[in-house]
Amino acid sequence: GSNGINKDFEKSAHLFKTAASHGFIPSIYNYALMLYKGFGVKCDKKKAAHYFKIAADRGDVLSMKQLSSMFDKGDSVSVDHQLSAKYYKMAADLGDIDSIYYYGIKCANGDGVPVDYKTAVKCFKEAANNGNIKAYLNYADLLDRGHGIKMNKKEAASIYKKAADNGCVDAMFNYANKLYYGDGIEEKKKEAAKYYKM
Repeated sequence: GSNGINKDFEKSAHLFKTAASHGFIPSIYNYALMLYKGFGVKCDKKKAAHYFKIAADRGDVLSMKQLSSMFDKGDSVSVDHQLSAKYYKMAADLGDIDSIYYYGIKCANGDGVPVDYKTAVKCFKEAANNGNIKAYLNYADLLDRGHGIKMNKKEAASIYKKAADNGCVDAMFNYANKLYYGDGIEEKKKEAAKYYKM
């Protein structure tokens, strides 16, 4: 290809750009992604953000997630935690599990939105029930502290164990602490040692 750009990617980029100019949302997202990664076109993340925004504002979940990440990191756009939260919420409202989780993080931390533990609990519980292991950890943290939900250290320990047994390192440490100190559950220092070593 010319200038190291693969001809197949060039052709794809051209086709996506043409379809995008006709308002075809999946093509808008795909063209934005090609701009973002420099596939078939010169990498232009600012232009990519423009196209991601068009697709996101028309209901494209993948564009909402990408834009949220870009606003969080200041990736070729100004850091804007409120816009990041807005797009995560839009995607969450459309049922995207990752976005439900990330919107919960924003609510728990007051990142771009006011602190709202009740919404965070709801988000983490929904994401956890749909297989997001990190959501279990965050849900257990709120349950353990009584933020947005009645404190229940025994249930928090049970949830930490579930996340730990599914490979979540932070949950392993938290569950080990619960066992070691008998915090909400029976003290079991030998079992705690196993989780500290995991």
